[in-house]
Amino acid sequence: MASDALEDSSDAMLAQIHRQQAAGEWEIAADLLATHAVDLLDRLTTAELAALFAPFPKPLIARSPTLWFVAGLVSARLHAADEAFTWLEKAADHFTTQDIQPSRAIWIYLELARLHYSRDEFDHVQRYVDAAAALMKQSGALALAHEAFLNYMIASLCGDTGRVAEGMGYAQRAAHQYHLQRNHAREFRAVDGVQPGSTGGSVSSGAGGSQPGARLLRDRTPGKRFL
Repeated sequence: MASDALEDSSDAMLAQIHRQQAAGEWEIAADLLATHAVDLLDRLTTAELAALFAPFPKPLIARSPTLWFVAGLVSARLHAADEAFTWLEKAADHFTTQDIQPSRAIWIYLELARLHYSRDEFDHVQRYVDAAAALMKQSGALALAHEAFLNYMIASLCGDTGRVAEGMGYAQRAAHQYHLQRNHAREFRAVDGVQPGSTGGSVSSGAGGSQPGARLLRDRTPGKRFL
């Protein structure tokens, strides 16, 4: 079955990362972990992800943009938001100004948007969603995972502000994209997040909105949320 194949692939990647760590090939292990981190987020528990990251030497983490990215994702899953912001913002700056890697930068922007969303900091959410959308348009890096994350983010914002009908359109696109990826957990969350009576705006580690560049947050007043 497809799900078994995906699980086998993840197991093989984890074994390869462990082998490189055991051999002291930290740079190789770091690159493998960063490249596959997004997929591993769905496969591993928070404790397992933290344990996989823990062996990396602190001096290497301090100087490696690749590990800044991973450290940000791990910190976010550990609910250490301040640390996550620090690592991800450093990584975003590096991957957009020095070692240009649009695909990685897009994911960082969407992760930052998710973190700000959890704090109701909607101006920042808008800024990072717009940045991700612009980078996707400029680079053509519309990988399914990125586009689904963007669709899910906008769907969640719509659901959280009472625009359920509009949000369902974005959610259905995200759900379809996650279905193509055989990521059934996120497929379910994409639609469930904007259903009437659901928890609405809870953005977990995964989706996003479509129509890059659309202005989502037009106004903001105390105690109310507006798109």
